Amino acid sequence: MPNFTLQGPDAFLFEIDPATGEITLKDWFTPDFNDAWDVNEDNTTS
Repeated sequence: MPNFTLQGPDAFLFEIDPATGEITLKDWFTPDFNDAWDVNEDNTTS
């Protein structure tokens, strides 16, 4: 079975399905470009 992981400063915003590798947003997170949640607050995940 593959072992999928997320890494990086913005990984806390996402979930990864361990069986398929599908990446989705956390249930509690709704993207809002007026309220940046990423680490450097520039609305990009890098």
